Amino acid sequence: MTRRDDLVARATLDGFAIVGPVSPWDKKHADAIRLDNAKSTFGQTAGEAWSKQIRENDAGFDPMERSRRVQHWHDRGYRLVKATLTIEALIAQEPDPAPMTQEDRT
Repeated sequence: MTRRDDLVARATLDGFAIVGPVSPWDKKHADAIRLDNAKSTFGQTAGEAWSKQIRENDAGFDPMERSRRVQHWHDRGYRLVKATLTIEALIAQEPDPAPMTQEDRT
């Protein structure tokens, strides 16, 4: 809960994420499944999103394998989508009062 003298700072990033197909048996939870996948693959560029999906930064990754790995996931129904990430931070206008000490209570 915010006080009237608090501010909320917002930063918004536009980018891309990779989302996978959802099984017909999981239609009830489709949004949660897509969000879970998108969180770990969000990137400011399409290349950055695919890099996270194919784990390009793993040790031993062969750069010559990049297009094959992207094709592997694409063939299985994973798609690049536009995504927006919003971060909110509460900024207090005045410092919180010091906690009461035992002397303050007497």
